Amino acid sequence: MQMFEKCKTAFLFNDSPAHTVDSNFYKHAGADIDGSILVLRKGKKTLITSQLNFSEAKKLCNFSVKLYPKGKIAPFLKKFAPAGSIGLDFESISAARLLRLKKIFGKRIVDISSTLAWQRVQKTPDEIEKIKKAAKISRKILSSLHLSSKESEIDVANRLKIECLKAGAALAYPPIVASGKNSSNPHHSPTKKKLGNGIVLIDFGVKYENYCSDLTRCFFLGACKKEKQKYSEAKQIFFEMLHSMHRFRTCAAVAKYSQSCMKKAGWPAPVHAIGHGIGLDIHEHPYFYAKTKKRLLPNSIFAIEPGCYLSNFGVRYEDDILLTRKKAKLI
Repeated sequence: MQMFEKCKTAFLFNDSPAHTVDSNFYKHAGADIDGSILVLRKGKKTLITSQLNFSEAKKLCNFSVKLYPKGKIAPFLKKFAPAGSIGLDFESISAARLLRLKKIFGKRIVDISSTLAWQRVQKTPDEIEKIKKAAKISRKILSSLHLSSKESEIDVANRLKIECLKAGAALAYPPIVASGKNSSNPHHSPTKKKLGNGIVLIDFGVKYENYCSDLTRCFFLGACKKEKQKYSEAKQIFFEMLHSMHRFRTCAAVAKYSQSCMKKAGWPAPVHAIGHGIGLDIHEHPYFYAKTKKRLLPNSIFAIEPGCYLSNFGVRYEDDILLTRKKAKLI
């Protein structure tokens, strides 16, 4: 079985900082073994790791695990790739390591980062269940959230972090809590500003066993007539897209349909894409741009997030969708 068209052998290096996961390494290794190299060749896998992680790696990996050599690693790696192109994940490897590998293998090295990323689009049943669990936890936390006008944005963000930990999950990303005029900034960072009366936009997602969810809800303290109307429109656009998703064959078609929905609602031109894939990363393929040529694939999971941002407030409604061969549904 050939895993990559561009190369016979691939080396995936897990050099991620502490408390983060290299998504492509994890996808193929099925485990997060830091300071390790995963060799992929002819459908077979070999993990090369240190003495420190060797015992744990043997437990977690159902394939060959070897120790780093005591001498230079270059001759050792050459044994795994005696000929042909060698694939590397340029998106995650450091420039210093890439230069060292080029000294060893020269022009045999090719970039397979795009292929690796696209291989993660179609989720396995196990991955779907983990993302489903992450989304369920996020929805439960948001649905039980009660806000006070005397709280600050940071107060609410901290409460969300605590509830995430109580639920046995980790944060997928720092929560966005944006009140009043701050909600017109799609990626506002929470401040000490009190919520007061008005709209509060919260973008929040947890990570369950390394798999992410991504949701946005708006809350209202006070009348907020205009804000509620725009939020209602955002929800309507979201569910129009959900019920129409099975008709689309390409990511571009999704983007163009979302633009027509927003134009019909009288919204200004969107400032961000209508959505993105989720999985091991909070933003991954598929991406929904009008000019992309990528096709929609079954068993992909993505967040759809229609948002309208005006001068004095903004709204967004976001939830996570599973696309099967027959339909699209909330995960």
